[in-house]
Amino acid sequence: MDRDEIITIVKKVANSVSAETAPIVDQDGRFPFETFSELKKHKILSAPIDEALGGFGATLAVQAEICSVLAGKCGSSGLILAMHFAQIECIKRNTFDNEYFHNFQRNIAHHQWLISSIASEVGTFGNARISRCALHYEEGRISLIKQATTASYAEYADAFLVTSRKNESADESDQVLVLFTKENSTLIPLDKWDTLGMRGTVSPAYQFQAYADKQQLFPESYAVISSNTVVPFAHVLWAAVWQGIAKDAVHKVNLLAKKKWNSGSGMNYSDERVGAINTKYRNLQSMCSHYALRVDSAAFIPRAISDKGYFDWAIEYNALKVNASYLAHEIIHEALQFLGVQGYKNNSELSISRNYRDICSATLMVPNHGLELINSQLSASFGI
Repeated sequence: MDRDEIITIVKKVANSVSAETAPIVDQDGRFPFETFSELKKHKILSAPIDEALGGFGATLAVQAEICSVLAGKCGSSGLILAMHFAQIECIKRNTFDNEYFHNFQRNIAHHQWLISSIASEVGTFGNARISRCALHYEEGRISLIKQATTASYAEYADAFLVTSRKNESADESDQVLVLFTKENSTLIPLDKWDTLGMRGTVSPAYQFQAYADKQQLFPESYAVISSNTVVPFAHVLWAAVWQGIAKDAVHKVNLLAKKKWNSGSGMNYSDERVGAINTKYRNLQSMCSHYALRVDSAAFIPRAISDKGYFDWAIEYNALKVNASYLAHEIIHEALQFLGVQGYKNNSELSISRNYRDICSATLMVPNHGLELINSQLSASFGI
């Protein structure tokens, strides 16, 4: 299936299903079952997987467009799919010719499994590059117990990619990534998911307990996986979600501006804001597109700190996440000022209440201040 066919299907799902169910998903803080049921029917959950393993071989640019289209109608649906796609890329790009992981990708494509990420942990204060929990090894098996501050849509996932220290004696930054399946995992809720926005992602805190065969341990260190996959792919996909949420708000700004124009009242001085809002949105759109295409066209993605260009790559894709999250929030805030009470009301056709609440999560998921601190340190040592 090519890009046009995929996007046509996703637009149909977004417009006919996600838009209809998003209010109740948000109101009840529940998983968007209807949207994901339709996505699974069309095999969209395996879009990034290579065609030889049953997927569509979708590029990062196409994956980002899928997530953006969905997010424009339901932010939670777009973000869940973005997180899922990032996990698939971790498997694709860091397991080499490992037959177990090849078969697992075939199963994702066949069964349309949903993959969760459990990277956060109590006591690490939002820093995904350190872990407190450690793997235990016994007779060909590995196991762990992790106190996760959030576990992405975990109750509805079929498998989990989980970070941990390599063993009990390993340093907190000596991390590995493990694939645990649902049947060998136990989730013990530690709180209830009741949030300002992104309510449908249903990602509360859990005590996560699981075991697996040793073959489910990724051959690459998490340091490498984080730099060559998580940072570029997740940050592009998240930015695409925020772009989609912002696009919906800008669309409503343009509808009101057109209504004012057609009413005969003309474009008064305050309507100049419409141009400013649209310009900022175009900047966000260009930013997201540029960084997605750059990954797709890259002959070289740094795989280790020793690689030339590693630090430039990290700085740029950290900056993408920071800048896109700030800019999307700015666009939606300015859209609300233009729309006024019509945008503020929950029951208005021009409401952007959910957009506003959902976008507040953008600067918090992997906190911007943490990425800015990392970029400050890298720039001081290796910057231009």
